[in-house]
Amino acid sequence: MDAGVEPLFYHRMLRDFLKQEEPALWAWFASKSTETEYLDQIRLDLLKATYRLDRESHGELHRLADEVLAVFDLGVPVTLYQSTEQRDSGAFLCYAPREIHLVFAGQVLEHLDDREIKSLIGHEFAHYVLWELEDGDYLTTDRALLAMANDPRAEASHFHSARRYQLYTEIFADRGSAMVVDDPQVAVSALVKVMTGLEKVSAAAYLKQADEILLRDKIKTDGVTHPEAYIRARAVNLWSRGELAADEVDVELRRMIQGPLTLNEMDLLDQQKLTTLTRRLLGHLLSREWLRTDRVMGHAHLFFSDMVVRPDPDCLAECCFEDPRLQEYLCYLLLDFGTVDPDLEENALAATWRLAGEIGLADCYDGIIAKELRMNKRQLAVMRKAAEAMADEEASS
Repeated sequence: MDAGVEPLFYHRMLRDFLKQEEPALWAWFASKSTETEYLDQIRLDLLKATYRLDRESHGELHRLADEVLAVFDLGVPVTLYQSTEQRDSGAFLCYAPREIHLVFAGQVLEHLDDREIKSLIGHEFAHYVLWELEDGDYLTTDRALLAMANDPRAEASHFHSARRYQLYTEIFADRGSAMVVDDPQVAVSALVKVMTGLEKVSAAAYLKQADEILLRDKIKTDGVTHPEAYIRARAVNLWSRGELAADEVDVELRRMIQGPLTLNEMDLLDQQKLTTLTRRLLGHLLSREWLRTDRVMGHAHLFFSDMVVRPDPDCLAECCFEDPRLQEYLCYLLLDFGTVDPDLEENALAATWRLAGEIGLADCYDGIIAKELRMNKRQLAVMRKAAEAMADEEASS
């Protein structure tokens, strides 16, 4: 199978995270022990809820599906269906290993021309392609994430990980949609028609509208399973045009799907990133030998038993968060180490205040110190003066 489209960076990162951090869970969801029973149930459920579109009566539709199979270099049987249930117009894939089951819903086939239908089929077949890639790794990732998110004991990070994985999967499928017709505008027109129910749309006009929305402000998706149509349109157009390098497209995708790091919407990868940054920031703070008293290091080992102490000025820029709650997290972290050893008196607090200033949090730290330690303006001024003297002393040594 030559897919022609590659898994997105988010797919790979979450796959690697689960393999490394949750090996037992990964092994369970990667097991194929119930595959036969699962396939039989899928086929029966489809027969109950659809009308099967056979090749004899719907030859043109099957011809378009065959063309999509050829683009993806897939040699698997395809069964097409029309849903008999009341649904919004669209299409969806019922995944089964080594066979494709595609269901059309509503009046979607009446609103699209042949190229747009082919693009729609390409989107759904791309889901199958992703699930089959790399021995089913991305299907295993999807199933594990959904199970974790639906568990009553789930944390918010499990939900956000599963949600973002689905959002990026739709972006991947949209790339398949554009690839099979070799035209992002056809993919966009099919998308807009499905979303609006209109029979005539202008892809160029909608792409201009999408750019107007996304260039005006720092907007990210609020979608749960699918990004908004304007985000999907811009994403597939950026990828198809090839004007940006792959890593630049990834940066724009992160902006539209994830936005800046925030404490309230952290996924599993964000938690890992914040843990690493916390370790690096503490290692940088404690690179001052005089700060490494037994009490301070004992506190550090409560955070990381294998704490590594070394200067790491590069981490400071990565700690410049936009989110006020993350800013407060860093300030309270520094306050812990500025006050844990009273024998250090004001010197430790001055050192942490200086570090807060280096990551743009001096005002935030001032407020937290004043609140938690009940310092007045004069005491804050004395502490700042001590920090400045310490900086001068370190610079001259």
